[in-house]
Amino acid sequence: MKNLMFLLVLSGLFLSSCDKNEDLKLFCPDVTRICDAIPIDDKAIDKVTVETIINKLTSDLTPVPTNTDPLGQEAPMNTLIDRLNSCDCMDASLLCYGCLESFPVQGSIEIVVKKENQEITRYIRVVAPETEIETLKFRAIN
Repeated sequence: MKNLMFLLVLSGLFLSSCDKNEDLKLFCPDVTRICDAIPIDDKAIDKVTVETIINKLTSDLTPVPTNTDPLGQEAPMNTLIDRLNSCDCMDASLLCYGCLESFPVQGSIEIVVKKENQEITRYIRVVAPETEIETLKFRAIN
């Protein structure tokens, strides 16, 4: 009986120690494709690949409106940034969400891609969903 209890406690500790970051590692292959689509030199960015992957990474990120965030963009944008940061080839940070007053409203994420001992800074703009069933969508990269 003591052994069973010990195993249950040990199992509980093991399962609770699973880091959320391990789940994020599932996004690393997609993030690597974004890194690969951004050249070191002045060649054109493969925008089709970046758009495809960003839209894939945001396909389940619907708005979460709150009293302080009526558009509900903050939580999905933060989740997207977490996913972009899941791989060592990129550092992503939020510049703003819902701050680019266009129609529809857009947010901006700074990404720093690390390639061949260099860092390449780019900016991804993401369109805010207009309804609660829509998701964030890629708008542009520059």
